Amino acid sequence: MATIIRRRAPEKRETGHEASLTASLHTHTRGACYRSPVPGPIHQFLSQDHARLDVALDRAVAGETIDMEAYTEFRTGLLRHIAMEEKVLFADAKARSGGQPLPVTRQLHADHAALATLLVPPPTHALLATVRELLAEHNPLEEDPGGLYDQCEQLAGAELSDVLARMHAIPPVRASQHLDEPRIHEHITRMLAARRTVDRS
Repeated sequence: MATIIRRRAPEKRETGHEASLTASLHTHTRGACYRSPVPGPIHQFLSQDHARLDVALDRAVAGETIDMEAYTEFRTGLLRHIAMEEKVLFADAKARSGGQPLPVTRQLHADHAALATLLVPPPTHALLATVRELLAEHNPLEEDPGGLYDQCEQLAGAELSDVLARMHAIPPVRASQHLDEPRIHEHITRMLAARRTVDRS
């Protein structure tokens, strides 16, 4: 009986260009930057702040009436969080990118403007439901692999601790008086519409 010898096909070797492309696909997501298995200090600090604000918002809306103590914690905390990102993180990334803002910040700027406006009138369950929906869309743009926080950490490099220290130095925000006027609600409507028409390219 004849013996059948099966020969293995020679392994295909990647060309230099193919190897480079493979490496790029493994280390980049959404055209942004490499995501370390362990989030860096900026990512950890701001993501933990997101979680803290979520807990305060949950407490604020847990009952039939708004828990104003929890809401004030959420309101002032969110405004400080926005200030840390706008005044430090976005500005630092822009400076390290030759004066060009990161594309994702167009959407984040618009979201921040809408969120700040939603915090002007006295809180209601309906208003805070809108805030929660907006944050559910907003936070992943910052936290997800290749998102804002990863990009900023990559740009900051060895100066991460300096950027983090400048964010910590942003002072607490004082709670201002609520305004409940037709023009405020009209402005909210405009800001919410504007954030949905942002060009993210």
